[in-house]
Amino acid sequence: MIKRNQKIINSINMFLDMLVAYGVCIAFFPKHTAGDVFYSLLVWFTLALAGLYNTDRMIGLKKKAGFIFLSSVASTVIYAPIFCFQTFKQDIPFLFATACSVFILLNAKYALTRLLLNEIRRSGRNIKHIAVIGTGSSAERFAEDIRKNRRYGYNIIGFIGRKNDKVLDKHICEPDQLESFLHDTKADEVVIALDQEDLSKLDDILNLCKQNCVRASYVVSDNDISPWRSDTTVIGSSRLIMPKWGRLDNIGMASFKRLCDIIISLVSIVILSPLMIVIAIGVKLSGEGPVFFCQERVGLNRKLFQMLKFRSMVRNDEENTAWTVEDDPRRTAFGSFLRKFSLDELPQLFNVLAGSMSIVGPRPEIPLFVEKYRSDIPDYMMKHQVRPGMTGWAQINGLRGDTSIEERIKYDLWYIDNWSPLLDAVIIIKTIFGGMVNNESIRLKKIGETDHV
Repeated sequence: MIKRNQKIINSINMFLDMLVAYGVCIAFFPKHTAGDVFYSLLVWFTLALAGLYNTDRMIGLKKKAGFIFLSSVASTVIYAPIFCFQTFKQDIPFLFATACSVFILLNAKYALTRLLLNEIRRSGRNIKHIAVIGTGSSAERFAEDIRKNRRYGYNIIGFIGRKNDKVLDKHICEPDQLESFLHDTKADEVVIALDQEDLSKLDDILNLCKQNCVRASYVVSDNDISPWRSDTTVIGSSRLIMPKWGRLDNIGMASFKRLCDIIISLVSIVILSPLMIVIAIGVKLSGEGPVFFCQERVGLNRKLFQMLKFRSMVRNDEENTAWTVEDDPRRTAFGSFLRKFSLDELPQLFNVLAGSMSIVGPRPEIPLFVEKYRSDIPDYMMKHQVRPGMTGWAQINGLRGDTSIEERIKYDLWYIDNWSPLLDAVIIIKTIFGGMVNNESIRLKKIGETDHV
């Protein structure tokens, strides 16, 4: 529930920020209609890149003021040469006034918003439910800090660790049951609050949280240094470290990638629609069964979705439990042609447009295999930090179909850690020029035919 509420609050914040920037810009540059829209988008994007919308309740007003200052200056500097190149000298006072006005108004807006949200959270609404890993003095101190700082809107649902009298009424499970809890948890986040003698377990617990796509923060003393890329905040006497998952954890970067997905998928659907109609007719004529094959796959944050393909096989009992292999007897003659040139995957453009997939990302897997590999392959579940893709870094490096899962995961995790718009562009270009043709042979015989000796 809190995730949906936070998305709504973030969306409202983004819209209001753009509205403030647009109003200021139109006040000083009423003739630059396109420029006013461009400026408001710049303000939103630079604020998003700074991380303002990621963990809003934990960012102090001073830190927000720094983000807003950088955003207003950067947006104005970018805007000026594009829309004021002819009258730059005359417009300098207006440009300065625009930056100052955006800075002042956005700070005022966030101060009022913070007061409003603090009161809402004190009343017991917009609460984030967290589980605490640890049952010692550090966990007890953190719980007391949460109790005293209700404006942050946290509720501790329970503690994970060795049972004792202090957590008896809210004890969730023992340490050896942690993985099972994380796999099925309904908590919004977990906070790791270990005593000094248990700190050696921190990295293992953090990795376990990442593998199960569970957001985790951890409490450290003032002298501790985080080995992870992280943000830091203070609640009472507790210093909380919030590790970053990857570049796409930033809302600005993720929004930019999503915008590119929408544009590319929409344009591709329009351009390729005649080809897809021809393929649909061919699939229908190739044998009985539906045109599309829908299969349940695991996507972003382990959510299930229905992935679309053109049907390339006859209906069979193993379609949700087995991969295709070389010369798979389940393939139709037309289907083998589609698979050879990856044309059976074109309907996934609709998955991309709907938001369950991306153009570029790790390939999604069947739930049955996810459950198998999550325990067999280290870091396997980390691929679900991002949307699955139609193509990916592993695919263009030859790892597709019946290939090593361990190697695929290495490439997928490298992609997540090193994502950039340029990397996506490279992967898309390599896919179009060579990456769509695979090593599968084209089946020329119909199903049921046999070779004669």
